[in-house]
Amino acid sequence: MFSGTFKAFLKTLINCKTKNETQPSKEPLRLRQVIRTALAVRKFQKLESDKFKRSIECEFDKTVAINELKRSYKQGKLFHLEESKKFAYYIRKFTITFDELRHVHENLLNQFSKYLKDLDGNVDEQVQYFLCLSLKYLTRNSEQLIKEIQYSDVIDWIKRCKDESVKTELVYTLAYMTEKSTLDNELINELSSLVLNRFDINEDAKGFLLTRLEISKSVDRNDQLKTEHRFKSAGKSNGNQKMNKLVVTKTIQTVKSSYNNKESEETKMIFLNLSDALKNRNRMLNMKTTLEKIDTVNDTSGDDRSMWRSTWGECVNFYSLVVSQGQALKSDDKDNYLPKKLFGWHVCLNTKVLPHGPLRIRRRKKVYSFFINRMIAATLLRASKKQQLNSDAIDKLMMCATDLDSFVSIALHCNDDMVDLVVNAICDDYDEFKELNEPDIATIFIKTIMDKTIEVVTHQGWLWNSTEMKRKQFNKNELAEIIKNQINQLRLDSLNAIHNCSIRNKQVLTKDRIKKIQKCLTNYQENDAKFTKLIFQIMNIADSTNEIDYKGTFEAYIDVLVRGTCENHEMIINFLNNQAKDAKRSQELFTDEILSKLIDLLNSDVYDTQIKEDIIEIINNYLEHETSKALGDEHLELLIQYVQDPSNSSTNLINTMLTSILIIAEKQNLLSNRIVKKLIDNIEYFGENSSSYILLILSRVIHEKNYIRNQQDLEKISFKLESNDVVQLNNDSKIIFTQRSEQNEHCNQISLLTANLILLSVQKQVQITNKTISNLVLALNNDDKQTKIISSKCIYILSKYASLENDALSQMKDFLNDQVYDVSVYILTAYSYGLVKLAELSEPIDTMHMNNLSSLFLTQSLKLGVMNFADEINVNILEIYKFEAEKQEFEDKNVFVLFDSILSLNENYSTKILEILQIYTKRYTIPASTIQALEYALR
Repeated sequence: MFSGTFKAFLKTLINCKTKNETQPSKEPLRLRQVIRTALAVRKFQKLESDKFKRSIECEFDKTVAINELKRSYKQGKLFHLEESKKFAYYIRKFTITFDELRHVHENLLNQFSKYLKDLDGNVDEQVQYFLCLSLKYLTRNSEQLIKEIQYSDVIDWIKRCKDESVKTELVYTLAYMTEKSTLDNELINELSSLVLNRFDINEDAKGFLLTRLEISKSVDRNDQLKTEHRFKSAGKSNGNQKMNKLVVTKTIQTVKSSYNNKESEETKMIFLNLSDALKNRNRMLNMKTTLEKIDTVNDTSGDDRSMWRSTWGECVNFYSLVVSQGQALKSDDKDNYLPKKLFGWHVCLNTKVLPHGPLRIRRRKKVYSFFINRMIAATLLRASKKQQLNSDAIDKLMMCATDLDSFVSIALHCNDDMVDLVVNAICDDYDEFKELNEPDIATIFIKTIMDKTIEVVTHQGWLWNSTEMKRKQFNKNELAEIIKNQINQLRLDSLNAIHNCSIRNKQVLTKDRIKKIQKCLTNYQENDAKFTKLIFQIMNIADSTNEIDYKGTFEAYIDVLVRGTCENHEMIINFLNNQAKDAKRSQELFTDEILSKLIDLLNSDVYDTQIKEDIIEIINNYLEHETSKALGDEHLELLIQYVQDPSNSSTNLINTMLTSILIIAEKQNLLSNRIVKKLIDNIEYFGENSSSYILLILSRVIHEKNYIRNQQDLEKISFKLESNDVVQLNNDSKIIFTQRSEQNEHCNQISLLTANLILLSVQKQVQITNKTISNLVLALNNDDKQTKIISSKCIYILSKYASLENDALSQMKDFLNDQVYDVSVYILTAYSYGLVKLAELSEPIDTMHMNNLSSLFLTQSLKLGVMNFADEINVNILEIYKFEAEKQEFEDKNVFVLFDSILSLNENYSTKILEILQIYTKRYTIPASTIQALEYALR
C-alpha cells in the first residue's frame, strides 16, 4: 500500500523504538525527529492512496466493490494477502453486511468461516488479522447474526489464537455480537471470564466488551438498539503483582444511535391559534335585559268617584283605597281622571275654613295642589305594580324626567320661592292645616314645617286661656331641603311608575320618551342617586328596544364615566361592552378620542380595580374585530405605565392589559421595538402569571428578522426557561396559564416559547450573558422534552461562536448521556466546542474534563436527520489534545489507546495524531504501544 519511502521510514522507526525501550525518558529528541519525518512523509499519502484506489479499480461505489470481490472470489484469490486487505477495506468503507456478502457467492460465508477456524494453522498471520478485521466490521454493519458464525466459534478462536492484535479484533467482534442478540446469564458470565484477568488482550477491547455485557444485564433488547455506551478502563499495579481492574463508566459517553442515522425528536411548535379563538367568541349584540316579573291584574270598568267630592277629596279617597288598602284602580279613574288631574287644574272647596284675600287663596291652592300631585303619583305608583298605565298617564308621569330645579316649578305649578310659598300658606291657614288628619304624606310634611316655623303662645285669663300663633326664626336653607325632598319624592314616584310599566311592556319607551330620559344622563346639576339609578334602569330597558339612539346613549355613558360618577357602573359597562362586541357599531363609536378617554379613566381615583378591568375589557372587545384599528403606541405606553404602579395593579388587571397587547400582536404580527422593549424591561417586575403572558406576546411578534439583539434583554427573559406554565384557552376563549400536566402537555409551554426566542438570537450569533447560558443549562432539567431539545440546540450553536465557562461545561457533563437523543448529541458537540475554547487559553484544562475526553471519540456516525456530528466532535477532541499537549501530561492512558487505534484504522485523523505527538514529545514520553501503532500505520 505504501511506497519505498514509507518502508525506509519504518526502518528508522523500528530503530527508534528499540532505543526508546532501553531509554524511554532520555532520548525524546530522536522520537521527535522521527515524527517530524513522519509528517513530511505524510505529504505523499494522498498520492499513495490514489495509487492504491486505482490498483483496486474502485470508484467508491458499493456495487463496484462487490463486483470486484466476486471477481477475486472466482479467481480463488480472495483470501490471499493483498486481496484480504481489499476485503477488509471494502467491508469497512462501504458498510457491507453479511447479507450483501452472500451476493458475492452463496458459499463465501462458509469458506470465510473455514479460514477463520484455521487461525492457528497454515493461514498467514497478516491474512488472519485482516479476516478478523473483516469479521468485526461485518458484525458491526449487520443487523442480525448469521448461523455460520456462532459465539462458541469466536470464543474458541480467541482461546486458540496467539496474536494479540487478532485477539483484539475478535473481542470487538464479540462485543458487536452482543448488540444483535439477547444473552442469558450463563453466556454473559462465560464472556466475562474469557477476557477478565488476561493481559494478552487489549484493554480497550476488554472494556468495550464488558460494557456491552453490563448493558445486557439491565437493558432490554429495544434499548440496546437505541443506545451505545462507551467505557473507561484503568489498570493499576501493586509491587511485583500486576492487577487489572476494569472500571466501566456508562455515563461518560452520550447516547447515540447504533444505526448510521436517527431521526431528531425535535418537533415544530404549533402555536395556539388565538386568532381563530377570538373569532369564535360571541360577537352577537346582546342587548337583552333580564327583568323582574311583575303581576298584572285585569282592569275593572267604572270609577270610584263621587259628585260630592272635590279634587282634594277624590285624591284622598283614591290614596286611601290604593295605597293604604291595596285595592286596584278602576279603569276610568286610572286611565282618565288621575292622568288628567296630575299636574292639572284642581278644586279645593271642601276645606273647613274659607280663606280671605286673593294672595292667601293662591298660596293655599298651590300647597293643596302639590299634595294632590303627591297623592296621584303615589297612587299611580302603587297601581303600576299591578296594572298597566296607559299612554296618557305615562306622558304625564314623564314630566318628572327632568332635573330637580326645573321640576320644582312643575310640582308647585308656579315660579314662586318655594319656602316663602309653603311657609306663608301654612302660617296663614294654621288652624286649617293643623286640623288635617289625612293623607299621611301631607300631615307629616305640614307638622314638620309648623315645628320649624311656628311657635304657639298660651295666655292665661280669668275665665279661659287664649293662644297666639307666632312665627319664629328658622333656617331657610334647611326648610328648602325639606321641601325639595318632598318634591323629589314626587319625581321619584312618577319615575318608578314609568319603570314598572316599562318592565311590563318596554314598548311604552318610545323614541321621544327615551330621548327625554337620555338627556337626564348628561345633566351635570343632577346629584340625586336614587333618581339617577332609576334613569339608568329605564335606559337599561330601553337599550333592548329598536328605538334606542345607541350613539347618543354611548356618548352619554362615556360622559358619565368621565365625570367620575360612582354609581350605576354595571349598567354602563354592560352597555359599552355590547357596543364593543358589535363589529359595525364599534367602528362607528370607538374613535381615538373615545379610546383616549377610556384609557385616561385608569388613572382616576374614583374607580376601583374591578371597574378598571372592565374598561380594558371593553377596549379588548373592540380590538378583537378584524376590522378594528389597533391602539397606537401612545395608548399602549399609557397602559403599560399604569400597571407599572404596584398600588394600581392586580394580576387580573395586568393580564387584561396584556390581552390588549396580545390581540394587537396577534392581528398585526408586529409590535414596535419601543413597546417590545417596555415589555421586556417590565417582565421581572410582574408576577409569574403576567410574565408568562408577556412571553406569549413576545413569541407572536419576534421572528427571524426582528430577533432580540440585546444580551441584557435575553437575560431578562431567560428566567422563564424554568417556568412550568402552559398556555390554554378557557371556555370563554380567554387566555389562562396552568401548571404542566399530562392533560395539557401538548399545549404551548412557556419554557419552550422562551427557548425558541433565545434560539432566534443565537442563530444570529448574538452575544449572551453567562447568566443566560446558566439558565439554558438549567433548562436541560426541564420536564418538557422540546424545551430540553431547543435549549441544548441553543447551547450547541452558541458554543461555536462564544466561550462557555468551566462551571457550565461541568454541568453539561451530566447531559452527555441524556435519554433524549437530540439533547445528548447537541450537548456532546457543544461540550467539545467549549473545551476547545478552554484549551486555547494558557491554563491547562481541568483533569475532570481531560480524564474522560478519550471516551467521547466516535468511531461511528452520529446523525440528527442528515446532519452528522461525528466529525465535528472528533476534530474538536483532537484539537483539544493538540492544545493541551504542551501544557500537561495525559494522565488518562486511554488517550494513547485512542491514538493507537486511530493510527491503525483511521486514515482521516492520522495526520492530526502525528501533530499532537510531535508537540507532546517535546516534554513527555509516549508508550511503546503508540510507537508500535506508528509502525503499523506506516507498514
